[in-house]
Amino acid sequence: MQRVYTDFNTMNVLIGRNDNLTIERRRVWLTQQPFFQSGLRVILFQDEDDFEVEGTIERDEYHGQGGNDGWYAIIDWSTRREL
Repeated sequence: MQRVYTDFNTMNVLIGRNDNLTIERRRVWLTQQPFFQSGLRVILFQDEDDFEVEGTIERDEYHGQGGNDGWYAIIDWSTRREL
């Protein structure tokens, strides 16, 4: 699995609805890398000596800058590992 630097200060909540249930998922914005594709599982980290956590990359075509797509990762906190 690829490791991707992540600024966890960009984390926000993605809220969706499904069958009258509110679904909240934590996401962080990423700097685009050549290997990014929607659905790709990666390891997210901020500092080499802090923690890492797995996430799934998704594309947000509406929030990109300069005509580029925006990329974010949905964080799977159950996979958090201290380094």
